[in-house]
Amino acid sequence: RGGSFSGFLAKVPEANLLHKKMLQVSRKLQEALTDGESWTAAHEPARRSLYRGQCSCAYWHGVSGGLLLPFLRDRLYRELIAAEKILDERSQGASDWIAFDQRDLDSDLAEEVLVETPQLSMVVDPQAGGVASEIDYRPAGLNLTNTLSRWPVARPPGAPAAEPGPGVDRWLRRCFLDRFPAVGTTVEDLLRGDY
Repeated sequence: RGGSFSGFLAKVPEANLLHKKMLQVSRKLQEALTDGESWTAAHEPARRSLYRGQCSCAYWHGVSGGLLLPFLRDRLYRELIAAEKILDERSQGASDWIAFDQRDLDSDLAEEVLVETPQLSMVVDPQAGGVASEIDYRPAGLNLTNTLSRWPVARPPGAPAAEPGPGVDRWLRRCFLDRFPAVGTTVEDLLRGDY
């Protein structure tokens, strides 16, 4: 059903991560310009990619799929990664480098760790046991963690029942999430997330 954009970001963590990635890239562009750099032709491709990465159709549920469509999320991530890559090359140089940053990247009031190199960018969440909520492979402009968890879906009154299928995920889909199921857990329990 309807609701506010900020409410949607609070309900759907994957939309929030995409939105916060966009804000992070926007912050990097602003920092580049306030750190004494004047606007140059090298900034223009980063700005254009950032603007393309702000297209609203994949940040929201949308009339025709929006966030649920992987190719829309992928396109926004590709643009944001391209902008970030340009800005990092200007600030860090073209040779090998590694950068660490610790801040609240997803606005959950807990700090995450951002690790960046020319090849890879990764967000690690220590509060969630060290899971990786984002892994970007920069040469291909690819977010390797661009996936959605399964959530319950509200149906309008009178709408047909959903087809039977897998249930909802008990945990967010993240990399390096350790689980220790009880003895006797079946494969079906694992698939349903019911253990």
